Amino acid sequence: QSLIGRRGPDNQSMTTRPLIETTRFTIGQGLDAFTNEAAVLLDPWEQPYRYAYKAQAPWTNPGYVLYSAGPDGVVSAALLSGGFPDRTATGNGDNLYADRP
Repeated sequence: QSLIGRRGPDNQSMTTRPLIETTRFTIGQGLDAFTNEAAVLLDPWEQPYRYAYKAQAPWTNPGYVLYSAGPDGVVSAALLSGGFPDRTATGNGDNLYADRP
């Protein structure tokens, strides 16, 4: 719900326009992401996209972390100091991050 702009990072309800174009994503079980809070955006390997925002203090990351666990589905959810993803952690080698070209 945060990714589509229906809930803020702290889970508060929002009525803004979508942050992303949901038509470009696969939505699990064909649910409508705007009317069903159980809807999840799936990556190309049919796993939910991962999202973190202000998950640890002190959070100096100016935005949020959006990523896919990659084809193996394995992810180390640990973030580096400041809220940045640890791309070198075991299992994260094939992860895809929103800020990675």
